[in-house]
Amino acid sequence: MYSPGDVRVVNREDPKILESTDAIITLSATCICGSDLWPYRGIEPADHQVMGHEYVGIVEEVGSEVRDVKPGQFVVGSFFAILLGLGWAIFHILIVALQAYIFMMLTIVYISMAHESH
Repeated sequence: MYSPGDVRVVNREDPKILESTDAIITLSATCICGSDLWPYRGIEPADHQVMGHEYVGIVEEVGSEVRDVKPGQFVVGSFFAILLGLGWAIFHILIVALQAYIFMMLTIVYISMAHESH
């Protein structure tokens, strides 16, 4: 976001591990947060602000000190986790909860489809 109401899609350099605590994630989906709307509407300053800090994706690479996630793992990034200062620890909890929810929903769909076919 270059200024209020001025949102642009731009090409960026591929990410690199700069700190031993960094991780590179290939995003599957991302969205804007309610906190992005304040500068978009001009209520807060906006000067080349990056939008879309809530996401899901696959970990591609991690720094040498990263212990909670590993390459190939599906992760969920949440403003809520950042807000509480829980960082990577909450990602693991969210991943497990999301996997359990998806499994439960797929099971319900499978049972419903099996019931309808009889």
